[in-house]
Amino acid sequence: MDWFQRNFSLIASLVVFGGILFVVIDKLTAKSGLRARWRGRRRTQNRFLQNLKHAFYIMKHPVDGFTAVRYEGKGDYTSAVLIMLGVYVALVIKEMFTSFSFNAVTYVDIYSIFTQFFIVWIAWIVSNYLVSSIYRGEGRFRDIFIGSSYAFVPYIIVGVPLAVISNFMTRSESSMYTFAADGMIVWIGLLIFWNIQSIHNYTVGETVLNIVFTLCTMLVIGVLIFITAGLTNDLISLIYEMSQEAILR
Repeated sequence: MDWFQRNFSLIASLVVFGGILFVVIDKLTAKSGLRARWRGRRRTQNRFLQNLKHAFYIMKHPVDGFTAVRYEGKGDYTSAVLIMLGVYVALVIKEMFTSFSFNAVTYVDIYSIFTQFFIVWIAWIVSNYLVSSIYRGEGRFRDIFIGSSYAFVPYIIVGVPLAVISNFMTRSESSMYTFAADGMIVWIGLLIFWNIQSIHNYTVGETVLNIVFTLCTMLVIGVLIFITAGLTNDLISLIYEMSQEAILR
């Protein structure tokens, strides 16, 4: 904080004049041959890389990007799974490397994070597919799977740098940290909203209802799994006790 206060004028000047210089250079080179060659460069034909690039295209053009997933066949399972693994790694990094001032966690269970994260994610996909199948949704399981994965890219883009930067921040900058963390969550939430709206061709009201029904379905599935697991455990215990009784008799 002391270093920042002593060098604030220099930092502010660099940011302002750097921004002005960038805009001026961009305007002067808008019609240059170099820019034209860059825009007309040969694009990669690798399908996997194209799908990964599409995930980042969605960050800038979410509605068009998610619509392309549904109607143009953009995206694939491989890139979607890779992105979700990246999100899991970002979750672990956030828990392990965020400053103690913002995350008072002394022990990180990576297996618990893995289980909880992927169970909730898979439950969301299955629940949304079931609800959309009944509630006139046009999206296929593939589209929901890929779109829901691509919507989490901001967690990788923002979450990892934020965890590192938090170690150079004090409690007095907690508002800045909270703003960035909340902004990341809002960004992901909007992408999920636009994903459902674009893939299933819903209106805004129908999208809201779909999300509410999906969350309710997830709750019902969770309760059923909990009850089934409990009854199965009781049944196994009963069979074991009966067998032990028969053996002893």
